[in-house]
Amino acid sequence: MIDIAFVLGILGSLASIYSFLLTIVDFWGNNERGKARTSFLISILLIFATFGSFFFWSKHNANIDKDETLESKEILRKVDKPDWVKKDSFTLEGFESKKQILDGNLFVGKDFDKFLIGGANVEMISIAFRNEDGEKIKVVKNVEDGELSTYLFEDKYIEISYKDYLFIIQQIPEYNLPARTMSYNYEIYPAEALTMSLKTFKDFEEGRL
Repeated sequence: MIDIAFVLGILGSLASIYSFLLTIVDFWGNNERGKARTSFLISILLIFATFGSFFFWSKHNANIDKDETLESKEILRKVDKPDWVKKDSFTLEGFESKKQILDGNLFVGKDFDKFLIGGANVEMISIAFRNEDGEKIKVVKNVEDGELSTYLFEDKYIEISYKDYLFIIQQIPEYNLPARTMSYNYEIYPAEALTMSLKTFKDFEEGRL
């Protein structure tokens, strides 16, 4: 599509250059040097004004292109969103249990009194934990097993950033009898924004609960 401002700028530049050349001829061939000098200065100003317009036009178009690129990327991201970016739920039961989450390269689990999150891509996540009262909870990492662990019995609210998508894991306890076989229900769902400061796997202290 032809940009009208660009065409007018080109025509203005050609007119200014033509006027400038005529002024040069007039300046050297006319005895009325005062008028010629005035025309010469006017032509110079026209040329500067024209090129100044080109500069601002180019800068304006560059900003428009940048905005259009960002908008296009956002549209593509929404269109190409993978099928694992969705709301899901799972239950951890018994003494030991593991469930794959998201794209299958991460898991959550329980090991007696510990809640675990790990998997092949655990180093690709950024994550934060808190309890239902908004307080931080103790989380440690096991480098050998590639896991983060915290106490199972605290009601947890977890925020995760993974592959440019944001998620929340929320615990919804449901106790079964006998108590030692209690199950823990969770929901995981995409989030528009996060509320906590996230840490990567390597940022957690290594240790055991």
